[in-house]
Amino acid sequence: MLKDAVLRKLDLSSSPLATPSVHPAGRRQMAITHVVENAGSNARDFCMLERNLLSHVKLTLLLFLVSCSLLLQARLVPDPEGDPVGSSMIGLPLASIQIIAAVLALVGGVWEYHNGFKDVIGMRAFLVKRKPHLVVLAFVVVVVVATCIILLVEEF
Repeated sequence: MLKDAVLRKLDLSSSPLATPSVHPAGRRQMAITHVVENAGSNARDFCMLERNLLSHVKLTLLLFLVSCSLLLQARLVPDPEGDPVGSSMIGLPLASIQIIAAVLALVGGVWEYHNGFKDVIGMRAFLVKRKPHLVVLAFVVVVVVATCIILLVEEF
């Protein structure tokens, strides 16, 4: 009742935002939907920058976890022979390289976020310029793949 009175007072029935719906009891009522026009892409671009930064933070935490696992000689599945991976002299250098890669991933993510934010605020296109950030992440990918290969070779 109160809702009908408010709708009559505001006269939203002729509004393009008001859409009729049928109540389960058979009564007709108006459901008001709020549509926000997206005239520009600033909100979408800013959300993209935040998602990328959070992905870099997640990658940093994962690389740090791998380096801690190498340093502590921890495994998800214990080796039945009792010889943990990383017991050789390769564990400390690999863990150090993983920590360096983690720091580089975090620094690259923050740098990319900062530059992208300046471009969004300055209303400049930021997808067309050169990206040294990709070179940093390519180094991180090489470190991860090399670590996998080294650990697999050491396992067998």
